[in-house]
Amino acid sequence: MNTPEFPHQDALYEALKIYLQAMRPFVIRNMQKARNIAPEDKYRLDNPGKLDIGHFPRLFRNHWNDVFAQCFDEDRDIRSAVGIITEARNNTFHTETEDLTSGYALARLHEIADILGQINVPEQKQEVGAIRDKLLTNASPSPEVKPTLPRRKTSDLTPWRDVIRPNTDVIEGTFRKSEFAADLQEVFEGRAKTSEYGETDIFNPSVCHSAATSLSAEPR
Repeated sequence: MNTPEFPHQDALYEALKIYLQAMRPFVIRNMQKARNIAPEDKYRLDNPGKLDIGHFPRLFRNHWNDVFAQCFDEDRDIRSAVGIITEARNNTFHTETEDLTSGYALARLHEIADILGQINVPEQKQEVGAIRDKLLTNASPSPEVKPTLPRRKTSDLTPWRDVIRPNTDVIEGTFRKSEFAADLQEVFEGRAKTSEYGETDIFNPSVCHSAATSLSAEPR
């Protein structure tokens, strides 16, 4: 399977082949310790070509306690992961007209690589990791090329005083700094250094622009 329009499906397809080739001998080897093997399962174990990904969940479920529990870390829900990978096999092999989503494919690739690590096949785990990394690289958006804006010379800029005319007191240098800053604690305690902040009838005309704001500035 090699369809350029379905890159996520193709990546998962390749990883599932690696998964099957690694899991078959692992399952067959460990099932030798199993008890009460069902006839159909014994037939598949005796004929490895008949053992497919879809058979793993049943074997793990029926022989978890006597066979597979001791093969995996206790904190891993391997049985669920095996079932999810089987579902991914079905979605991959029986696709319709759309590719699998990037998030779905990457999540399944991560789970496959994790299980391969658990069954101690590092080379196969590395192969699946390489497939995942390639898919990540291809899915990464290309760097945005920002348009180059024309640069203007400083001499072309209009002086700010011509764009916005300052107040007359600023132009003449007669503005009072106390109109721009005050020690509010001193104002509150009645110790303002200037009358602009210390006296309401002088303060209001300087900073209040309506009757409503003037009233709100009155001391209470």
